[in-house]
Amino acid sequence: MSRHSGRAESAGWLTTLRQGEAIRALRNRDYRLLWFGQLGHSASLWVETVARSWLVWELTGSATLLATVNLLRAIPMLILGLLAGVAADRFDKRKLLIITKSVTLANYLVMATLITTGAVQVWHVLLSAFVMGSSMAFEQPTRTSLVPSLVGKGELTNAVALNSAAMNITRVAGPAAAGLLIAPLGVGGVYYTSAGVYIGTLIATIMMRVPPTSARSGVTSPWADLVEGFRYVYREKTILVLMILALIPMVFGMPYMTLLPIFADQILNIGASGLGWLHSASGVGALLAVFTIASLGRVNHKGLLAVIGILAFGAFLVVFSQSIWVPLSIAMMVLVGFASTAFRVLINTSLLEIAPSELHGRVMAFYTLDRGLVPLGTMTVGPLADVIGAPLAELIMGGICALLAVSMGIGVRIVRRI
Repeated sequence: MSRHSGRAESAGWLTTLRQGEAIRALRNRDYRLLWFGQLGHSASLWVETVARSWLVWELTGSATLLATVNLLRAIPMLILGLLAGVAADRFDKRKLLIITKSVTLANYLVMATLITTGAVQVWHVLLSAFVMGSSMAFEQPTRTSLVPSLVGKGELTNAVALNSAAMNITRVAGPAAAGLLIAPLGVGGVYYTSAGVYIGTLIATIMMRVPPTSARSGVTSPWADLVEGFRYVYREKTILVLMILALIPMVFGMPYMTLLPIFADQILNIGASGLGWLHSASGVGALLAVFTIASLGRVNHKGLLAVIGILAFGAFLVVFSQSIWVPLSIAMMVLVGFASTAFRVLINTSLLEIAPSELHGRVMAFYTLDRGLVPLGTMTVGPLADVIGAPLAELIMGGICALLAVSMGIGVRIVRRI
């Protein structure tokens, strides 16, 4: 690239920022409410994630039980995910979101009460994780499939990126805040804080106005809708390949979060506050990724870029697994967050662009199933860490993730054409 073209490209990017193009989807009132709701949802989610992991580690000191909690959080995605997609295409999406958010809020309050009264036991945490996973199984495909009906077609990539940005803005501050609040407030106080924040997301959802076309109850039977979704995903090979591609990092890479309390406590010796900083570093990278993609507008070669992102994700996890130097570990978490968020935004956008609007809920539900399959990795890496140690277990999982990404990129031609 010439110096002149480089200056021109930089100037164009700065102009985009000045004109507000990086946040143009927020000009839509109802998308803006959805986005603010996502902001509150994600803030409480990240705070609760750190608090729950630290609580389990304090109660049990077991990597296997850390993995079991995440297993119970993910299983509902697998069991209920497809039904959630059918519901999102048949019924009022706004009402579905209100119901799921009310369940989540009640879950936070019950856990906070159990912890602060000293009555909490491990089985309470396991049950809470399952309830949370059940509400999330309906919340995620419903929220994501709602986005195209709230913005223009030309704003879709920007809206999907901003939706991810809402999660990752709080991913920066939420875990760090949770880590810092555990000492003065206790884990129960952190759960009450999460509940307080979540009230805001419920209010934003209630205020939304959703186009009536988002509901199709009574057109066909739920079973027929489910079969139609299966047939579409199987017939549309591009959709199927994207979902398989997304599955690789979810099974072999994302379980790294299960082991973070061990790295913070035993490898890096940085405690609960350090655990929060590791999560936050990943959030910084994720935020950089979504801001970059949102600023670019339309992105070409999404499939190839997603493969590169998954390869980088696995490679950064390998380096993180062997680090005993806190600054390097934090830097790797920034890069892990950037890579993991970049490929998910690209795959999300591709699925919504390819699938017809009347199938968005079911397609996103199929896509969300990859979260339900995370336990395949989680229940491998947890017991493996108990046997061979967290660093070597993470090294193996990250390496597999990177190698499978290379295999998909080279061996599956359709990926490179997306």
